[in-house]
Amino acid sequence: MALIIAARRSPVASKNGIFKSLEIEELARPVIEAAITDAKICRSDIDCVILGNALGAGGNPSRLCALSAGIPETCTAITIDTQCCSGLDAIGIAASKIDSGNADVVLAGGVESYSRAPLRARLNKEQKYIAYSEAKFAPFQHENSSIYDQIGTLGTNTHFSFEEQCQIAIESHRKAKKWDHPDIVSFNLAGVHHDFDTFTRFLNFETCKKANRNGGNVNPCLIANKADGAAISVLISKKFFNENKIKNFALEIKGWHQFGGDPSKLGNVPIDFYTKTQFDTCRFDQIEWMESFANQFLLNKYSCNLPDKITNPYGGMISIGHPIGASGAILISRLYQGLKKKSFLKKGQNGLALIPSVAGLVSAICTSHYLS
Repeated sequence: MALIIAARRSPVASKNGIFKSLEIEELARPVIEAAITDAKICRSDIDCVILGNALGAGGNPSRLCALSAGIPETCTAITIDTQCCSGLDAIGIAASKIDSGNADVVLAGGVESYSRAPLRARLNKEQKYIAYSEAKFAPFQHENSSIYDQIGTLGTNTHFSFEEQCQIAIESHRKAKKWDHPDIVSFNLAGVHHDFDTFTRFLNFETCKKANRNGGNVNPCLIANKADGAAISVLISKKFFNENKIKNFALEIKGWHQFGGDPSKLGNVPIDFYTKTQFDTCRFDQIEWMESFANQFLLNKYSCNLPDKITNPYGGMISIGHPIGASGAILISRLYQGLKKKSFLKKGQNGLALIPSVAGLVSAICTSHYLS
């Protein structure tokens, strides 16, 4: 099985925030360089780069980022778009590529810039060009219908109060403020160092109440907001690990899972997946579970019996933001760094990263501390 020996990410910044002037390759480059340095490998060792990207202009952004980071031209590159699942799926594909014997070293993750996303337009049935911001994910959707149209009613349908949702968001930010985030790569922009997520703050109930409501129980404090960011993991084969006498902390990928469900019930698909796979939450030492929306996370938390102590222990994505193609890879970087920290106290720990996506998709990766 494939091993993760390094995992780093950029700070996550709000759309049109500190990264608004950076092209995606400029956003990815420092993270790729830091991951390579941490892994103590040479660029010439890398067989392939696989990145998730959901909002770019096309043209294989993975190849663009690889070349920009000085990775040799002989290294192949793959870009995937499974929307929110993209970054996690990129890592899953990398693991499969290694397991099949087609590669020994793969860089995988995601990069996304809401700020630099191109304007989109398409012909409608009247043969007129119309602008759109969100792609159509399922046949029942209308043009420009929003995911918020579905999520906005989820809290009401499941009887989660506004106060309960606020508490999830407040706790997410509280935990994020307490951690030192060793996975973050510092960015130097115009002489200023940026090494923290710009969304993270000391959130309270009054702030949540004052935020503008959007679609029933959904407001900006209760969602993972649109953002820019990148995350990269270095995956290697056990053969490469042993032959090169790698000393890094390593996570073995024990399984990569994908699941499809009812695209009109976004909050329920992770529950259906969890029920089908019959995961025992007690066997995990850390769970990184995507907080897309507070009401979705509440539904998942209670339905899947997610333990508070080990689930998103350093804050969830509500406190960070949602750079779509990179979010799943960010979950892995947090899982890697969190289990690495815990490894000094306990060996052989297990982890889970899970992310739902639009159109009723879920991806998950299970890991275990590799003891060579």
